[in-house]
Amino acid sequence: MAFRIFTPAEVMLWAATPIVLAVMALLFGTLPLVLGRRTGYLAAFALYWLGFGLAYPLFLVGPAKLLAALRPAPLPAGLAGAGVALLLIGPPLGAGLTYFRPRLAELTPAVLAVSALLALANGTAEELLWRAAPVAAFPHQPLLALVVPALGFGAWHLAPQIVLPSGGRGGAGAFVLAAVVLGLCYGAVVYLTGSVVLAIASHVLTDFLGLGGLAYLPARSGAVSALAEY
Repeated sequence: MAFRIFTPAEVMLWAATPIVLAVMALLFGTLPLVLGRRTGYLAAFALYWLGFGLAYPLFLVGPAKLLAALRPAPLPAGLAGAGVALLLIGPPLGAGLTYFRPRLAELTPAVLAVSALLALANGTAEELLWRAAPVAAFPHQPLLALVVPALGFGAWHLAPQIVLPSGGRGGAGAFVLAAVVLGLCYGAVVYLTGSVVLAIASHVLTDFLGLGGLAYLPARSGAVSALAEY
């Protein structure tokens, strides 16, 4: 029976989930205690964006493949293209109807601006880490390019909830499951098109409509922000 030797890229991909989860759980568990809840929470995310969203993909596949994934690509023809379009439209539409629209009257320009900046950083970094790099490394292996990263993408969302637990129905488990589904959707888009651009655009819009700025700033109603100091 022959034993298969894993490539360095495969090892790094398999290791991404436990490494990201362990490191980020440590950061989210300690930085808010040292820097305060708001600053520590943002600092942990900034390290995630720079360290795992940028440095790790560059190390995994190299600048050339990462830049190639950032080139725009057309949608596939026929039903495949329609399916890709639905995968891109679904997440922001859901976020807009269920979260953004009910809070629209409460929002300030500052909350919208901060939400946009956070969405741009987070959506871009996460698509590079969990979609562009795996698809570039394994363009003909859907298990490694799609399924494994989607599971890792879902699992990593446990780390921020150390500071800010999910208040939605189903708690952390439902939040992680939703992230896995989202990861599969965006992974399929990148896998089918060979480009991460459309996935980044949809992810950024979805995150913006999720109003991340409300974690740091109060809404117009005068309520305290989600990360208000105790």
